[in-house]
Amino acid sequence: MNVVGYAYDMEGYEYLSKILTLEWVERAEELEGYHARLMILILPNDIQSNEVLVKKAIGQGNTVLLLQRLPLLASAKYYLGLGVRGYGNAMMHRVYFDAALETIRSGLIWLHPEFTAQLVGNLEAQSNREFLSLLSEREREIAILLLEGKTNQVIAEMLLITPRTVKAHASHLYHKLQVKDRLDFALRYK
Repeated sequence: MNVVGYAYDMEGYEYLSKILTLEWVERAEELEGYHARLMILILPNDIQSNEVLVKKAIGQGNTVLLLQRLPLLASAKYYLGLGVRGYGNAMMHRVYFDAALETIRSGLIWLHPEFTAQLVGNLEAQSNREFLSLLSEREREIAILLLEGKTNQVIAEMLLITPRTVKAHASHLYHKLQVKDRLDFALRYK
């Protein structure tokens, strides 16, 4: 899937063009000529002015990763409802762009980890925690912290381990519980 990008401002364009190689369009109207593409759109924080553009892009069979300079959870929910496949910060680190593109290309939805943690933290807790018996002691600790909405970085600091180790334990517990990711885990077990 070829990637096309559009940024409403020069700063967003300059930042993204330094870390990703993709075809850029200068004006939003030019996006109308693209079909069945992966689009990275850096748009202003004005939902009303973006709605028509986003709906049109999706309606033409494009897959959209929408980025904003000041991303908000409420905006993430709105745009996901319109059908975007990813939402995050236009100035995020390269690692997150790579993760977003890989996730979206796999047919899944990607959210910046901060938003996933916020969504998980907002879910109602269940009293039934029988699934914990399937996990190792360390996985149980991490599972509980994940369900509280803690990020990998925060969990690592709390448990005095590296974020990479947290991610490894989380992957193991997801596999054991047959869930895809943190959000799927939270929706099933929180």
